[in-house]
Amino acid sequence: MTAEEVARLVSAPVGRTTLILNHNLHSLYLFHSLDWFREFYSQGSIVLVDGWPVLKLLRLSGYTTFSHAHRIGSTDWLDTLIHSPTFGELRVYVLGGTAETVERACAALQSGEADIVASGHSGYFDTETESARVLEDIRSFGPQLILVGMGMPRQERFIDDHLGVLPNCYVATVGGAIDYLAGAQRLAPRWFGRLGIEWLWRLGNDPRRLWHRYLVEPIKLVGVIVSNRLFKRGAWREASNGND
Repeated sequence: MTAEEVARLVSAPVGRTTLILNHNLHSLYLFHSLDWFREFYSQGSIVLVDGWPVLKLLRLSGYTTFSHAHRIGSTDWLDTLIHSPTFGELRVYVLGGTAETVERACAALQSGEADIVASGHSGYFDTETESARVLEDIRSFGPQLILVGMGMPRQERFIDDHLGVLPNCYVATVGGAIDYLAGAQRLAPRWFGRLGIEWLWRLGNDPRRLWHRYLVEPIKLVGVIVSNRLFKRGAWREASNGND
């Protein structure tokens, strides 16, 4: 999907809890390493292409209809949503970041042409003891779209654990998009993404947090995929069972 298509989709009502997920190299590594994460992704109604490497892998695999317009991060479709007319009022709940960044992200969501009402909660809470209170706040707000940006795979774990009690709405995993909306982090120029070097921008801005993800994890991903394929583990085991 393109950013425009996602923005149109989430601005319309939905009758069930509908997951909008994404794939980048980090999620691919988790997908092939964690059984529960892979099962969670099987429940996603929409899985977006989030990253130049994923786009290239798709095209090399024969999916030539995918273009750069289909490589979208959460900030791409959220920015489009903010500046597009909505089908009436759109209630958006923001879960992630600090209390300050949530407040600023909500203000950004309400700053454009879209008729958005936004509220939220910091993502820094004890999921063991405070989740019930956060879920009650979500339900009482009555959102049509929930943005969960608690870091991967913590955000996916939270949604997976509480999928049965979330309201009937779109639930999107957005990673660091809340910080970008709030202006706490700087977005890379868009031409970086077209050249496939957006990761360099992010690494340069936050090397301590991202060096392992960008410099080590891609190598580990290759090892995990080769090993799983050779020994029919993970996704390859499930595919074999399905063929049986």
